[in-house]
Amino acid sequence: MRALALLILIAWSQPINEPVIIDHVDEIELNHFHCGETGRLHFTQWIFWEYDPWLRSGSVKRVVDWKMAHEPAEQLPHEIRVAWWDDEAACRRVVVSQLMYETWTFYDPEIADRETWPKEFRRRLTK
Repeated sequence: MRALALLILIAWSQPINEPVIIDHVDEIELNHFHCGETGRLHFTQWIFWEYDPWLRSGSVKRVVDWKMAHEPAEQLPHEIRVAWWDDEAACRRVVVSQLMYETWTFYDPEIADRETWPKEFRRRLTK
């Protein structure tokens, strides 16, 4: 019994190679959504955008996916990464882009995007 407990303790002390899912998007937006009535911050979210590949102008963006913001972005010399532990996929998830910006709005851009592009048509992040 002691040997089994020792083996379990040794196994738990070893570094675990966590699976990682990496997605690439065109833009990452850190959006602070404020309540229109009071002006107070309602929530902060990461919104992951891509340019619509079917339009020649390339000027229309579509939401790929979104996540409530709890972790800060990690900025590297040529890219920005947003990473978190994804309970649903049981892995570390990383979204990479070369462009990130921050907005403060009285509307939810992710919800507004649904008016012209239903969420059923979104690419979504890798499962």
